[in-house]
Amino acid sequence: MPEPEFFIVLFAAGAVFVVCCSIAVGLYFWGRKKNSKALKIVAAVPMIIGLIVFAPMFVLLVMWIWYWIFGHKANTGAP
Repeated sequence: MPEPEFFIVLFAAGAVFVVCCSIAVGLYFWGRKKNSKALKIVAAVPMIIGLIVFAPMFVLLVMWIWYWIFGHKANTGAP
């Protein structure tokens, strides 16, 4: 089971991801309003940064959950 500090870091990474997604959405809609292809492309940068921060933490959590469900089971019977 992960340490409690992991969940604090996971929630912080999630908050960074939400902020980055908000910035990306804002830039994208601003690019649509101004009809600017450059702003639409630049909107991908904060999204990528948010994914770089959040994705490894999420993958680690999924791996822990996978291990809890399908991980090493102790032998209870005789061999």
